[in-house]
Amino acid sequence: MSSEDHGGSEMYIFSEEIGYGNAHYAKLNGNLLTEVQRQYIDYNADTINDGWYIWWDTSRYENGTFTYQNTSFDELTLEYNE
Repeated sequence: MSSEDHGGSEMYIFSEEIGYGNAHYAKLNGNLLTEVQRQYIDYNADTINDGWYIWWDTSRYENGTFTYQNTSFDELTLEYNE
């Protein structure tokens, strides 16, 4: 959350996502943000993508609350048998 007026014409929020999903989005004050850059993360140099660094454009806002959501590719399926 930011309560300060940042001034200037550019402001970006950087997020780190461990793992990956199929339906990500970010909001500031409930407004959808535009993703401007993405870089994969490989923590142990095994050439397997461990997650993402993502930059979000928040330039048109002076302050507010940032939220991020992503739905995992892995779905949990539970079965109940009597």
